[in-house]
Amino acid sequence: MARKAMSANDNIGNKTLRLLSIIANLPRSPQFTTCADLHAALEQDGHSVDRRSVERDLKLLAESREFGPLIECNDSSRPHRWSLNKDKHLMLTNLDSSMAVVWDLVGRYVARLLPPAARSKVMPLIDNAEHWLKTNTPTGVEPWSRRVAFIPRGMPLMPSHIHPQVMETVFDASLKGLQLEIQYGPQKKDFLLHPRAIIDRGLVTYLVASCYDYSDFRLFAMHRIHKAHKLDGRINNLPFSLKEYIDGGVLELPQGDMIKLKLRFYNNAGDHLKETPLTAEQVLSENSEGDITVQAELLDTEELRWWIQGFAANVEVLAPKSLRKKIGNALKEAAARY
Repeated sequence: MARKAMSANDNIGNKTLRLLSIIANLPRSPQFTTCADLHAALEQDGHSVDRRSVERDLKLLAESREFGPLIECNDSSRPHRWSLNKDKHLMLTNLDSSMAVVWDLVGRYVARLLPPAARSKVMPLIDNAEHWLKTNTPTGVEPWSRRVAFIPRGMPLMPSHIHPQVMETVFDASLKGLQLEIQYGPQKKDFLLHPRAIIDRGLVTYLVASCYDYSDFRLFAMHRIHKAHKLDGRINNLPFSLKEYIDGGVLELPQGDMIKLKLRFYNNAGDHLKETPLTAEQVLSENSEGDITVQAELLDTEELRWWIQGFAANVEVLAPKSLRKKIGNALKEAAARY
C-alpha cells in the first residue's frame, strides 16, 4: 500500500511539473506555438509524454479558473496556436508585509521614472503588492498609500524616453555580443555598431560602441536611437575596459586622484554629514559657533565639485589648495554675473 501511495504521489507531482513546464514554454502573444512544438519542448525538458496528453493538458489549463485568463488559444486554423495573454501574469510568489511595502513604493515613486519596457516587466509585481496591501489592511485603518510619503531633495527630472523596442534590442545584442544596425540622431543616420557596454546616468542611458571598422569607442544616447536591428555577426575583438573608458573622462566626470578633503560648513549646512557621511572614515569636528569641519579621503571628481558649489557661501574648502583655488575661481565668476 505504501508503494502504491508513493507512486500516486509521484504521478501527481509529475503532472504538476509538466503543467508548469507547459506554461514556461508558452510564448507571450502576439507570438505563438503549436501543440507539436510544445510536445518537443516538454521532451527536451525531460517529460515523457505523448502529444495527446499535451493537448489535454492545454485544454485543462485553458478551462481552469486559476490559469484560464492567462492562456490564449487561436482555433481559427489548424493546428491550433497557443500563447500567454500579454496583459496577464502568473504570480506564484507569496508576499509578506515588508516585500509588499517595497514593491508598493517602487510602483508609486520609481516606476514612473523607468523606461516603458522595464516598467512593463515590474508592473505585475507592483499590482500584486497593491492587492496584497488592500487585502491585508484591517477595516478602519487608513490605506498604506496615504501613510507613506517620499519627497526627494533637489529638483527631480524625468529620465529621457527610450523606445521599448530599441531598449530590448540594444540590451539583447550587448548581452550576446552581436552587432547592431541603428538609426540615430535628428537626421536618423545609419550606423553599424559593435556594442560593448551600457552606462546608466539616471536621466540618460548610454550605449558604448565602436562603429564599422573604426577602433575608437563612442557614446550613443539610447533615447536618440530611433530604430535598432540585431544582426547575426559577432562584435569585433577590440580590447575594451569600461573602467578605463569612464576614468578617461568620456562623460566629463573624470575620476581624479585621491585627495584629502577638508571642508568647513557654516549655518548648520553640514549637519547632514552626521547621518549621511562622505566616507565611513570621515572625521567631524564642531566649534563653539556651531560650524562643522569635515575631513575625508576620497576621489576628486566633477560631481564632488558640483556638490560643494551647491552650498555656495555656506561651505569653505580648506584643503587641498588646488581644489580651494578651483572652487574659489568658480564662485568669483558666478558672483560677477549678478
